[in-house]
Amino acid sequence: MLKTEQLEIFLIVCKMNSFNLAAKSLNISHQMISKTIRTLEIELNSDLFLRTNQGVTTTEYGEKLRIFAEKALNDIKTLMPTEKRASKKEIISVLTTMGPANSFLLSAVNEIGYYCPNVIVNLYHRNREEIIKQINQEKEYIGFITISDDEQIEKVLRNNMIGYEILATDKTILVCSKEHPLAIKSGAVSLKEIAKYPITIYLDNENADSFLLKAMKKKNIKYNLHLKTNNILSLENALLNTQSVGTSTKLIKKCNNFFHNTDNLAFKTISAIPELKILVIYNKKMQKKANHFCRLSENIYFKN
Repeated sequence: MLKTEQLEIFLIVCKMNSFNLAAKSLNISHQMISKTIRTLEIELNSDLFLRTNQGVTTTEYGEKLRIFAEKALNDIKTLMPTEKRASKKEIISVLTTMGPANSFLLSAVNEIGYYCPNVIVNLYHRNREEIIKQINQEKEYIGFITISDDEQIEKVLRNNMIGYEILATDKTILVCSKEHPLAIKSGAVSLKEIAKYPITIYLDNENADSFLLKAMKKKNIKYNLHLKTNNILSLENALLNTQSVGTSTKLIKKCNNFFHNTDNLAFKTISAIPELKILVIYNKKMQKKANHFCRLSENIYFKN
């Protein structure tokens, strides 16, 4: 069954002739656009776009759907009660780091858009230190950060009178090529086994340590850092074309909106590594909106 939100995304892609531009316009990920269009194509059993290096154009069937979608959405808007059309939108501004918190939010925000059309979530990317600083300055944001179970961040938040709630727990996992020796090993891999191979780390802050490297340092395990990058394509290129290994998390894998080449990647459990927590943080001014957003996220995203 077609959803109005699917048709709205489809029409934005038609207008922009580009998945990337549509994603920027809607403030959601390119992967989410691709997933939505692909779902439509499967449901309708027809290709909707011709894809080229210059962008996308509608197929003959896609053009028919464009005409239908424009009329259908206009009819829905006309039939909607006046008071509902005029109902006030609730705007929630969210700061998030890249990684697990961001992957969770991209999925949760997209779902909230489907089920709660009167809630608009504006998503902004910052590093963890900047998010805490903005919240501490009483700015009208709520923040999502990922911390390791053995860090003292919660104490820092309490000392700064910043409210927080644990929204989800997560676990660091190993990522490598399916042809990598660790990919065919049965069971979990240890930190010492990982240290035998060059490590590629994805960071949203080049000065930050990954949770894997922190765990290795704590256990005095020497490692070979092959590459630090904040470019997902560089990360995947290193994993697929060298003996390098990297990390992800169970939540990122579940959200399926981060990696492009999952068919060629293996994901392995890592033994003896601290659990991760995704925290929502807020000041007193934003506590009510933070609680509302958390309930929406939990009720919608974790419903399965």
